[in-house]
Amino acid sequence: LAKKMKIDYERDVQIITPLADVPVFFLATTTNFQPATFADFLVHAREHPRKVRYGSAGIGSYQQINTEILAKRAGLDLVHIPFKGGGAEIIRDLANGDIQVSWFNITNPVGMMKAGRVRALAVAAPQRLAAYPDVPTIAEVGFPGLRAAQWVAAFAPSGVPRVIVDTLHKAFVKASQAPDMQDKFHKGGMVAPQ
Repeated sequence: LAKKMKIDYERDVQIITPLADVPVFFLATTTNFQPATFADFLVHAREHPRKVRYGSAGIGSYQQINTEILAKRAGLDLVHIPFKGGGAEIIRDLANGDIQVSWFNITNPVGMMKAGRVRALAVAAPQRLAAYPDVPTIAEVGFPGLRAAQWVAAFAPSGVPRVIVDTLHKAFVKASQAPDMQDKFHKGGMVAPQ
């Protein structure tokens, strides 16, 4: 049997370079849930305290932390539903209407959005995404400073010499700035350094 590998990220790895931010949507189900805009959601949640359920990957996940920050700032009383199985279970229950809202990086819910099972009420990004021009930013809907992006980076084991890390950093930066890579980041909804 393979042993589980335990990593202490502060001790065992070092960052080579950040590669891209992956903005996240604040999504709502369309199953038996009427709010079509973020403003509608706020009205509905305020009028129905403890009736709106949000899903997360558990205590401390970006979904839980950001929803609690949003709830505190907006004066909402939401019910937290943690999922052990993470994203697949959350998006399934969101589409089915078992939970009403959650945060998701933009790659996961695309099929459910196209099928009309979930809708994006806002995106946590510095500006609207070109692929989703009708989805307002979280700042536009009244919550500036709420940052819920995930990110992608390159790492190396902590024992890799600095000269190699610097060489890899330069190579990753050069590759990530190539037009075809910028295009792939853009198509994937990622915000990459220019």
